[in-house]
Amino acid sequence: PLGVLRGSDSLELLLANLFSGFFEARGGVPVGALGSLRAASAVLESWERLAALPSAELAAAFRQRLGVTPPTGGEEEPQRAALEGRLRDVALWEQLPPQGLRAECQRLGLLPSGGAAAAAGRGSAPAAEGAQGLRERLLRSVCSGAFAERGIDVRRLGSVAEAGELLRAWERLERMTKIELEAEYKHLGASSAQQQQQHREQAPGEPGR
Repeated sequence: PLGVLRGSDSLELLLANLFSGFFEARGGVPVGALGSLRAASAVLESWERLAALPSAELAAAFRQRLGVTPPTGGEEEPQRAALEGRLRDVALWEQLPPQGLRAECQRLGLLPSGGAAAAAGRGSAPAAEGAQGLRERLLRSVCSGAFAERGIDVRRLGSVAEAGELLRAWERLERMTKIELEAEYKHLGASSAQQQQQHREQAPGEPGR
């Protein structure tokens, strides 16, 4: 089985190298960094789909993937180009292996230097960071500004997904009428009181237990 796996991996790399010119000519898909035709095909398909979307749908795609509406302003065409570029980056990052993600983080200056990491008490943690953590750094780099405009600091939360959930909760409150807000406040107050009562009942050493 190990020999078959190695042979399969070698064939995949051989095919990737063979078709690298085709993918690079179709938009600059970095087959070498992706390491497989499957990943390169997925990236190319995503890039072509993004290129066909009108500006409004690009903004919707940004919101769907990152949980926040992109900043507005400026001329439409430059803004569209920047937005499409960010989404192209995201599509690429979703397919890159860990070494490719690390290279992207280093290119964008998202990894602390050894001295800075040691001073912050993190030691060599970034060197051992997995694909999920590296991808999260990259995603924050394209949407932290949009979240900051809404008063959310992504760095204080666990992930971009959690920032999106918080924003959706805020937006739900913003859409409420005064009566609905008062009802929500009362519900939250009642829930808090019930939880405190349950804690008191479950606490050891209470009189009568």
